[in-house]
Amino acid sequence: MIRHRSTLSSPYIKPLLTTTEFHAELGGAVGLSNIRRLVREGKIKSIRAGERKRLIPASEIHDWPAREIGN
Repeated sequence: MIRHRSTLSSPYIKPLLTTTEFHAELGGAVGLSNIRRLVREGKIKSIRAGERKRLIPASEIHDWPAREIGN
């Protein structure tokens, strides 16, 4: 598995994260329910994996806050 270097909580991060893993990588700075809401609203990019599961690209750790600041 290819792992990407991260400047956040873990030295290596998977390319796709569950909402819980995304929450952990943000250091809990944003609540899990807020992350799930933002994913549903399309503000945090994600892909569907099965019927219910959403996976968030690791790049969203940096890209999502940058987009929010730009608005």
